[in-house]
Amino acid sequence: KNEVFHIVILTECRTTATDAKLIKHFVSQDSSGVRAQVAHTSAATARHYSIGEGALRATPSDGHAGVVALMHSALHDRLIHTSTAAGGRILVLRFRSNHGERLLTVIGYYGVAGIAGREHLASDVQKALRYYVNAALGRGDRVIALGDQNGVVHAHDRTNGHKVHNDTSDLALWRALVENGLQDVQAARHPHTSAATYYDQGKPCSRIDAAWTWPYEEATTRIWMCFSFPSKETVTKVWFYDMYF
Repeated sequence: KNEVFHIVILTECRTTATDAKLIKHFVSQDSSGVRAQVAHTSAATARHYSIGEGALRATPSDGHAGVVALMHSALHDRLIHTSTAAGGRILVLRFRSNHGERLLTVIGYYGVAGIAGREHLASDVQKALRYYVNAALGRGDRVIALGDQNGVVHAHDRTNGHKVHNDTSDLALWRALVENGLQDVQAARHPHTSAATYYDQGKPCSRIDAAWTWPYEEATTRIWMCFSFPSKETVTKVWFYDMYF
């Protein structure tokens, strides 16, 4: 019988290296057995960060970055490798299965909100995502990629029905997912609806957040949910995903 584990991905966390240590320490004290992995932004990652294949990029400070993954300790025990890239905008987790099946790679990502004028950063995030998706597929892993791509694939995913530069740019983050054959879960399950997956103060927003999988299996893909926690400084988006082992 398959086991079900829940993983929570938070994007735009603005986590520094100190924050990352505190988060891991805090959740490790939780009696429910929650564990965390964090992609953080910091002065160090702002000066030089990975874009895959060992390449490094120098960039101005990117204080909005940061991806956090929360999971039960039983799932954390199956974690065999963690990678971070693009100055805290990409978090890659690779898990083993207890049944000798293919491994699972989970990628949490946070796309650039305004590509115009930030092409170097947008290019690096896209390259990093493409690199880790390609690497996972090349190993034969199952892949789940989810987060805030700050862009949409289709015009009907915008509340006004019109695409913007972040959607049509060659550097749009979704391109690295589509070109590798990953399936947008929301679009696959509900192909004839443009219902939002994110609401701000009760109002639907453009569907710039998504979860993608390969292979897409209707029978074993659970619906994810997104909530917002607005504050004076930021809005943190939380993704819940059920993973089958």
